[in-house]
Amino acid sequence: MDKRIELYWVEKYPNLFPGYHMTVWQTPMARGFTCGNGWFYILDRLWKDLSGFDNLTIGQVKEKFGGLRVYQNPPGLSIVEDLYIELASADAINTCEMCSSLGKRRDGNWIFTLCDNCFETEGSDKWKVSEEFGCKIAKDLNLRTTCETDKDHLLDFNYKNCIVCKTGYDVKTGGWK
Repeated sequence: MDKRIELYWVEKYPNLFPGYHMTVWQTPMARGFTCGNGWFYILDRLWKDLSGFDNLTIGQVKEKFGGLRVYQNPPGLSIVEDLYIELASADAINTCEMCSSLGKRRDGNWIFTLCDNCFETEGSDKWKVSEEFGCKIAKDLNLRTTCETDKDHLLDFNYKNCIVCKTGYDVKTGGWK
């Protein structure tokens, strides 16, 4: 998931994601939302639905076996919360994880839910489609598109470029080009 979108949700729903800024030793939520940008609309609706519940926090959001997994803390607070999460997971199983089109579960080296176009896309280019979709969403949400300092950069999935301003990153020197 695009880091700008993740930060948008963390700021909008701080009570749902208190573990986002912790370490991975404290909570899996510190890894961020480990799924493609194609599920943005499903997750955005889910966070709106869950934001009204007291004492609910999200412990982890990820893709597993082509499906959306959302784990809450503490687990099983109420049937209604579980129902919202199950409905979002059911929507995701029919939605392309990369581009949000109609999709279905596809087997390969990894099981994804993909549309026909993304399924036919080779290798890591699937994630490039997801990255481009994330940039479109970030633009629609009026999220930042420039970096003022080196600390503002957010690396892409290949750790080669900033997803915000497209500046290149030199892995050898650890500096921005």
